Amino acid sequence: MTEHASDPVQAARALRPLIEASREELEQGRSLPAALVDALAAADLFRLWVPREAGGAEASLEVLLRAIEEVSQADGAVGWNLAISGSGALVSGFLGADALKEIFGTPRSIVAGSFNMRGVVGGAQVEDGYVVSGQWGFGSGCSQASWFGGVGGVIVDGKPRMLPNGAPEPFMFLFPRDEVQIIDTWKVLGMRGTGSHDYKVEKLKVPSAHAFSLLAPPRQTGPLYRIPITTLLGLTLAPVPSVLRRAAITTLAELAGAKKPAGQPMLVRERPLVQSQVGRAEGVVRAARALLYDSVGEVWRAVAERGDPVTMEHRAMLRLAATHCTHAAAQAVDLMSGAPSTVDPKQLKELHIRTE
Repeated sequence: MTEHASDPVQAARALRPLIEASREELEQGRSLPAALVDALAAADLFRLWVPREAGGAEASLEVLLRAIEEVSQADGAVGWNLAISGSGALVSGFLGADALKEIFGTPRSIVAGSFNMRGVVGGAQVEDGYVVSGQWGFGSGCSQASWFGGVGGVIVDGKPRMLPNGAPEPFMFLFPRDEVQIIDTWKVLGMRGTGSHDYKVEKLKVPSAHAFSLLAPPRQTGPLYRIPITTLLGLTLAPVPSVLRRAAITTLAELAGAKKPAGQPMLVRERPLVQSQVGRAEGVVRAARALLYDSVGEVWRAVAERGDPVTMEHRAMLRLAATHCTHAAAQAVDLMSGAPSTVDPKQLKELHIRTE
């Protein structure tokens, strides 16, 4: 069984110098450098939400979020990759013992993929599994993945298996890296290192042990797996914009302390409007982050410590906190980029904010 870091958050923090040194390489290569992936895997950060029986940490909600926050301090793309792979490990909760060991049995076990369902993309049911064809987008982390997941419908007797509401039942299909075709589509200006390319499979036989309905109850019974997977996937992305908005404030503060607008005697930081906008952005940053961790703590105490069932209120609380982080990030960056005579566009590029 893997020897886990006694403090995964501290382990993530310790990787920040390596991440910072790798930024140019990951930007140019549009993926995480192999040495950086190896370091993240050696710290066992990809398996924080994998069950203990497979050698994972089965950590709390907060541990993974804070680890994502730490690496995002050095580069947002690395934080995004850890968020996708870290939360993608939740599929482990739905697997039987053999498949769990096969897919998540080593620290280098990394699952990439998308939970976006593009109609009924495949999954013709056969006697001992499914024959899957489909193409999915935004496969963040696909370059370092050992396994991929894709969501689609199940075809039975030529027709999709439907839910009572008329929508196809969503199934997750898992397939090994060597069976997947990666399509080079991730050509953007920011967050290039996430490597969020399209990927596809064609008429691939997927055994039943590697597929499950997203509406089925998980096999694992720990508190982590009782919270719906769709709720947690969005939650793990919240720390990334949280850190990026902090970078926007820091960037402006550094410029404002040294720059004078043309024809004016005072520094930018001495202008009341700039001071007001920095103060507003600071309040937005702190409030959104406080809401995130307060909500996470409240739900975890209820589910993990008291053994309460997961309620719709819990799910709504986590979704609200994650969504608010994203909106707050946009608001803070707008406040900083809108401050008059302050931010150079070249400086904003350093924030690694996607521009399209």
